[in-house]
Amino acid sequence: MPEGVLTCILSASIFLVAKGFDCSFPALKKAIGFMASHSLGIYLTHVFWITLLFRICSVNYDLWGTASTAVWLIVIPGSSLGTTVLLRKLPYVQKIVTL
Repeated sequence: MPEGVLTCILSASIFLVAKGFDCSFPALKKAIGFMASHSLGIYLTHVFWITLLFRICSVNYDLWGTASTAVWLIVIPGSSLGTTVLLRKLPYVQKIVTL
């Protein structure tokens, strides 16, 4: 099965699990809402960060051995979230995003 199909199935599964997740903790509920409102921006900018780190800056994917996957699962979405938050502060971008 091609990788793209598996990625699509995994993404849909994560979405459905998150959609059905009921949280009784207000702080966690607020964090999930914040991430949900920025999810499109995170999705659109994560490719930029992957390309920047691994192709342009030539960072080794397996830099820290087996811990690399866990580190990159935090660094890439974190960078994408930061970029999205900064971009949403720009008036023109905010106008486009809130259509």
